[in-house]
Amino acid sequence: MAWAAWACSTMYGTVGPQIPLAGTCTVTQPINGIEDWTLDIPADWFARSGAKWWQCDSASVVVAHTCDVLPGWQAVAMGPIRVPPKPDNRMKPSVYTLAGKGLRDLLTQRLVTREP
Repeated sequence: MAWAAWACSTMYGTVGPQIPLAGTCTVTQPINGIEDWTLDIPADWFARSGAKWWQCDSASVVVAHTCDVLPGWQAVAMGPIRVPPKPDNRMKPSVYTLAGKGLRDLLTQRLVTREP
């Protein structure tokens, strides 16, 4: 089994550059709840990719895996980046942690302007 992550646009869903994983990738999915995810990413990726792919709320991440049973990449989680990248104190300073929430978190932020 292999894991991978890609940056994408929150508003349009445009898939951007693949995010290299430098350590742990954690996805927590509670039943009927909002997912949480964290990724450990090499610090140089942020300079190479451009700020539009890692800014809070406007950028999202798709986490996927592949295995022998299911061919191709299977999405496990997708959601907006909610916490700015920060150095990972558990690892070398060249690794940053990126964290966010699942798509359901966007629904908690919606504003209903007119009732049908």
